[in-house]
Amino acid sequence: MHAGLSAQQAPAYQPPIAIGVRPSLTFRYDHVARIIRITGVGMWTVDYIDVHFAELALLIDRVRARNGEVLALVDLSRAPVQSAEVAKRMHAAIGRLYGPGDRIALTVQSCLLKAQMKQVSWKENTAIFVSANAAETWLCAHRQG
Repeated sequence: MHAGLSAQQAPAYQPPIAIGVRPSLTFRYDHVARIIRITGVGMWTVDYIDVHFAELALLIDRVRARNGEVLALVDLSRAPVQSAEVAKRMHAAIGRLYGPGDRIALTVQSCLLKAQMKQVSWKENTAIFVSANAAETWLCAHRQG
């Protein structure tokens, strides 16, 4: 705790993004909540993004066929701001994969990353949060069925 601050006044702990962290983008389908949970860590290359979105597209197609919509909870709280080239590639993939009936909630750690993600993926069906609970609540509130 910071000197001179009570527990209520101390800033929330933010885990550091360690240098040398192995970059990853992982996803899994939560059958109970009917949400695709995506987690991003570290810096990614364009090639890595391309492979990730190609694999994710297969899951998105299956989920949309089953549920009629795709709900995605994307946790980027351990990912820094990405290169402009990676951000551009992400924007293109997000535009191709997600449709008007889908919902995408992103959780981020910093205002800078939030600003980048707004440029990259801002659509009316996308919202950006600093809280995973708030993101999931927003997703479920907009569920079609």
